[in-house]
Amino acid sequence: MARRLYRTGRHQGPGATLAEPQACAARRQVREEGGAMVDPASPMAGAARGAVLRPVALKEIPVALAVTGTVVLVVGIINFLLSGRPDVTDVIPDAIVSALLIAWSLMLRRLELAGTVAQWSYAGAMVLVVGWLLNEFRLQPDTANMAYVVIVMAVFGPLVLSWLPFAGAASAMVVSATAVLVASGWGDARGWIAAYLVAVSAGGLLLGLRVRSLADLAVARATAERLATTDPLTGVLNRHGLELMAPVLVASAKRYGQPMVVWFADIDGLKGVNDRFGHAMGDRVITAVADSLTASTREGDLVARWGGDEFVVVGLGIEPTSGRLEDRVHARLDASDLDPRMWPGTVSFGSASHMPQVATLDHLIAEADDAMYQVRNAV
Repeated sequence: MARRLYRTGRHQGPGATLAEPQACAARRQVREEGGAMVDPASPMAGAARGAVLRPVALKEIPVALAVTGTVVLVVGIINFLLSGRPDVTDVIPDAIVSALLIAWSLMLRRLELAGTVAQWSYAGAMVLVVGWLLNEFRLQPDTANMAYVVIVMAVFGPLVLSWLPFAGAASAMVVSATAVLVASGWGDARGWIAAYLVAVSAGGLLLGLRVRSLADLAVARATAERLATTDPLTGVLNRHGLELMAPVLVASAKRYGQPMVVWFADIDGLKGVNDRFGHAMGDRVITAVADSLTASTREGDLVARWGGDEFVVVGLGIEPTSGRLEDRVHARLDASDLDPRMWPGTVSFGSASHMPQVATLDHLIAEADDAMYQVRNAV
């Protein structure tokens, strides 16, 4: 295969370049999937679901605990007034349960706990509420108190947002309620036990529906974020993606006192390829250059498609003794399956390097672009 010419230019300044290959299988997958939704079974989707479910739980559970604590106190007072019990101390258990729920709600708001801790704590709190209701039933066996138990069993699931805490709490509720009911000898035990099972089944159904809807939202959000930051043709970052990720690299350069380096690569003759052989061939050239760039840079370096035939590589480091980036890209393109008779053109490179305190990333990109054009015009 004929050797292709890579014209290069370097802006004068504290230099840095990139070394060592990095795998581009993930970028190829993005390119092949194009605009498709993120696979719900993929690790990306799993991380996205966790990123949605945990914050939702941390936001909703403290509110639910506070509301439940208030309801417990109100229901206790109403039951006291309706029962005509003369002893005010009968309301003390209601006040204690209410205070515990509200206090735990305030603690969850202040403490930075993991989402799973909040979910388990909410499930445990609902078991406590059922225990309180069963105590109310023991003091005054009637349909209303037992109906409250069934309602809690049915409605607590969607707020837990996790199957294991839900299953543990539901089992504890059903077992304790059945034991109290059988021991009391009140009413139709079989009918109420069936009501418990129906209630927890309904709660599980509601939990499943809510988790599924939030998971779908998470996958859609992950897909939108990927499409917003990734070039669908090549799988590398697009300009927006580079703008979002570059500040992390700049911060690392400042922290470790390393210079920033920017390479600007422009595919020469792409318009001629599109005109003569069609855009499908032009896309092959673009993807071959993108794969060569990603395979020639280190993990952590940023490769982005800047425009139709332009790429930007951003990294940090010191000047190497050998193996410039353009040479490695050149070697990989020479080994590609592109027909040199269809694309015998050149790829022009320009680079710029400065300490991050001296020049911004936008300034470096502009300098690398100017250096590339200076070399192209000099040929």
